[in-house]
Amino acid sequence: MASAWLVVLLWLTASIVGLEASTCYLPRTCWSTAVVWDSPYTHQCPENDLCLCSKTTLNCSSNHGKLDYVPRVPGHFKMLNFSNNDLGHISNMHFFTNVSRSVIAVDLYQNNLSYIVEGVFDDLPNLSWLSLGGNPLLVKDVFNMSIISTLSTLDVGCMGFQSIPGEAVKHLKNSTVAYLNLEWNCIESFDMSVLSPMRQLEYLSLWKNDLYSLTAASLPQLRVLNMVGNRLFDFPDTCNSTGGSFFPKLVNATLAFNSISRIGDTICLPKLQHLELSYNPFKYISRNSFSVHKFPSLQTVLLGQLNIKVKKIERFAFNNSRLRNIDLALNQINFSSSVVDGQAFNGCTGLTSLLLRGNDFSSVAENRFAVLFRSLTNLEHLNIGSSKMAVIYPRAFGRFRHLKWLHLFENDFTYIPDGAFDSLRNLMFLHLDSSRISRITKSTFSVETLKRLKTLDLSSSPFQCNCDILWFQQCVRSNPHIFSSKWRPYVCVNVPGVALLDFELNEQVRGFGYIHDTCTKNS
Repeated sequence: MASAWLVVLLWLTASIVGLEASTCYLPRTCWSTAVVWDSPYTHQCPENDLCLCSKTTLNCSSNHGKLDYVPRVPGHFKMLNFSNNDLGHISNMHFFTNVSRSVIAVDLYQNNLSYIVEGVFDDLPNLSWLSLGGNPLLVKDVFNMSIISTLSTLDVGCMGFQSIPGEAVKHLKNSTVAYLNLEWNCIESFDMSVLSPMRQLEYLSLWKNDLYSLTAASLPQLRVLNMVGNRLFDFPDTCNSTGGSFFPKLVNATLAFNSISRIGDTICLPKLQHLELSYNPFKYISRNSFSVHKFPSLQTVLLGQLNIKVKKIERFAFNNSRLRNIDLALNQINFSSSVVDGQAFNGCTGLTSLLLRGNDFSSVAENRFAVLFRSLTNLEHLNIGSSKMAVIYPRAFGRFRHLKWLHLFENDFTYIPDGAFDSLRNLMFLHLDSSRISRITKSTFSVETLKRLKTLDLSSSPFQCNCDILWFQQCVRSNPHIFSSKWRPYVCVNVPGVALLDFELNEQVRGFGYIHDTCTKNS
């Protein structure tokens, strides 16, 4: 009986291990990093029906086993795309002999490569960009190639790497690699010290790994860190033992789609400007989470669509005069409740863009609105679309003297107070589409406001087409560049199948006699 239980226990253990191992998977198709200077393929190469040519690129990709050598094609190409050719291995030292020596980028993505002979890249003296992703090469075989230390860009994404051992890269002491792509691998635990030989590393991407443990180490030149789509529970350590920064030049940190729930008390990122934390479970955004003392250079913080119900945004949560952009979109936060402290945005005097669409403004009273946004006098872009806003208060937006873009689309208000937007002398783009507005009059917008606006979108509103709409109809007809909407129409809700611009009072009143009666009484 004991042996039977042992068998069951071993089976359960194996099942659990199997489930854990299966959490990381590779996509069926992997894509290499785009070359920014690559031009579109414009024609078939001369005397070769397996390759396409442009001024800069020789594209011999996607032949799927029909091409196992690089053909000789006239031209001074910079890029060789030899991906998706099912090579299996490259054992010929002179595989690239036929390629122009001016080539600086080679793409070998998804060739089922398990072996590349050492020295094969010697025929490409100017090579600086190499893409090996989507191949079953071993970590040690990739980083042991002598060419690696002379590259500026190395793409080894989508290769199933489970770790990067220190001994695999320790010989790269004089490495010139500035861009390292480790996306779509299966790395669960990563010690950044293994990359310390790459003293010129500026860009590191571990996007879509299975990373849950990160040990920070000094990367003095790192400017961009991409760790989207992992299992990190903690904001990365940024301070070394002496209080200095592991990443003194880091400008952009992208950490969306993780399990990070708070920002630590001590942050050492003196140059960080852009911080992406969307799709993380921030239940509480506490006081000074993004303060100028923690982030002295921070300009943008993205907290959109947090995958948990936000319980509290405390007073002075952001408190950073350097901040220019805050994104809290699609969080269903009730801004009329105590969830959002009235002083949550205090200290953000330099803020120019605030994205709040997809939240709840249904019960936000006029004085509450004023308190929430009283310090944001430099806003240029405000988005409160799709937020159940039921009322536009006459003076609600008057404080935003610098506002250029205002998005109030897909809300529940039925009426625009006369002159509500006339004091916004810099407003150029006003989006009120898909609301419940049924009537626009001559006094809704001043002549000066209509002249100033470049876009006034009122499409998909339930307009009541009667004599009262004729002025607005003429206004839309006279200013098509302001009212144009490519995707949503202007229609008469009370005259089925009739567009606003097609409505004609005398001819289209058959069956709608009340329209004629109303206009006669008012005339």
